[in-house]
Amino acid sequence: MRLRDRAISTLDSVNSAKSALRLLRRFAGRLGGGYILAFHSISVGRFLEHVNALEGEVPVSIDEMMELKLKGQSTAGLFAITFDDGYADTVPAIAESAIARNIPVTFYLPVKYLETGTMLPLVFHRLIASLPSTDIAVQGSVIRLSEPSVKVRYFRELRRAMYTRNERAFRPVLDALIDAVLKAKVLTETQIFDVPRPVTWNQVKELSRHRIISFQSHGMSHQSVVSLEEEELRRELLESKDAIEQHTKIAVNHFCYPYGGRESIGECAPGVVRKYYQSAVTMMRGRVGNSNPWFLPRIPLYERDSAAVAGVKVLTR
Repeated sequence: MRLRDRAISTLDSVNSAKSALRLLRRFAGRLGGGYILAFHSISVGRFLEHVNALEGEVPVSIDEMMELKLKGQSTAGLFAITFDDGYADTVPAIAESAIARNIPVTFYLPVKYLETGTMLPLVFHRLIASLPSTDIAVQGSVIRLSEPSVKVRYFRELRRAMYTRNERAFRPVLDALIDAVLKAKVLTETQIFDVPRPVTWNQVKELSRHRIISFQSHGMSHQSVVSLEEEELRRELLESKDAIEQHTKIAVNHFCYPYGGRESIGECAPGVVRKYYQSAVTMMRGRVGNSNPWFLPRIPLYERDSAAVAGVKVLTR
């Protein structure tokens, strides 16, 4: 077969695959309605690859998606784009790209991260990524991190504690580990605390002037809501809402649960959240369809996901 014929054959195959995926997405939309994409940190190039892979469906704001849902109207063929955490190396670049292409994007901000420049889960994940496989003496007990199975189990348990326990209970455990690591000179403070920086309030203020860029609440302290007493949760919801509204002068109507898993949210939080917000999103897979507006699923996409993977991921119901 000549090169030209091979090229034509390949293009025909690619186009057929794209057409098949579009049909499958249309079918999934009829069954489950629209969907919400969940990003954290991603390059502009990869982000645009993901959006382009969804050709044939229409990006809308989270406001428009929820307005249709709350009115009982169909959201099929629509998707909303959301970003969590508010990283300085992500928000401005993604917002600029979205503005240039008229793509609505919502950024969920954890307020104290913007105010302090650090966030507990970032330190935790930085520590996991940097800590070598070596034994560490923590508060009189030796943790055999030189043994792979012990290391995996230890950090899995720590992660679960961070996802489900109040910071008052979890922070001393993490601080003790960090102190032990520093004392043993296994890592330096820079290696542990050099975490991604947050977007600034000035940047938030400027970007919020564009109607397609929305800033919503990810809470104050990025603590799991299941670990908070109702009054603590209420403060997290209202104080974060007020802080973002003060900087943007735009109503904050949508909430994103920190960590976003069922074990981090619990049974009671959605009932409290609905008193102050029109919607709340999780990190559980699914479509908007018949979902609880205050327990909405999303479809997570990452830098490692190719355009093809993005096209397949959204086929979920």
